[in-house]
Amino acid sequence: DALRNEYKLISQVPEASSYGLSPSQRRLWVIDQLEDSNRTAYNICGSYEFEGVVDMKSLERSFDAMIDRHESLRTIFVLEDGEPRQLVLSRSELGYSMVYEDLSSDTLYTEDKLSALINSESARSFDLSRGPLVRTHLYRLSEFRYVFLLTVHHIISDGWSMAVFIREILAIYNSYSRGLPVNLPVLPIQYKDYAGWQNRLAQEGELDSHRSYWHSRLSGELPVLDFPQDYRRPETRQNNGAVQELILGQDIKQLLQAKS
Repeated sequence: DALRNEYKLISQVPEASSYGLSPSQRRLWVIDQLEDSNRTAYNICGSYEFEGVVDMKSLERSFDAMIDRHESLRTIFVLEDGEPRQLVLSRSELGYSMVYEDLSSDTLYTEDKLSALINSESARSFDLSRGPLVRTHLYRLSEFRYVFLLTVHHIISDGWSMAVFIREILAIYNSYSRGLPVNLPVLPIQYKDYAGWQNRLAQEGELDSHRSYWHSRLSGELPVLDFPQDYRRPETRQNNGAVQELILGQDIKQLLQAKS
């Protein structure tokens, strides 16, 4: 079949007091409501190290600008007549502020202590109905070394969005700290507009062919994915885990490439 490119315009939804959730937001909201839910399982946490002199005033202004620019960063989720809805707040209503902590004078400071602070922050849950659903911390380690910590709930962000956040915050900060105007394009739509577009497609039946395709592909008996494990699977699902790094030698690499 020949490749076919299609373009569908996503228009802005009419202004309202609240807005519908996208399917992915609804799924995360339902998971958050479960009594046995691990409320930190969908925290996204990223740490970034800065070297040099940090202009705190410009940095705080930059975050205020980002909160104003992206509605998702000031969105909360509430029930209205038994239906989850997203509310877009103003920055003042959100009550957001960046937390600054100076560790440079701590004579007992160690990298392990910083790791403990980061782990503790990433393990703090969010309240979807109150917000804010984004938290920022700046740790000063020495005169010219800082660690910035960004924590958001997955219902308003993802890995791709985090990269956009960091790229734009640095662009805004560099402009403010140099006394230059911010040169970022105006956003034509916000996430609530995308959610509205998705919901309209579903209501108008435009997704029926996609649903039928996957129903046919996944019909019948599905194999159970059961990898060998070192320990018995717990009765109750947990979110414990870790990262294990392993460096493979060149001979193993070549062997794997030959078998792929």
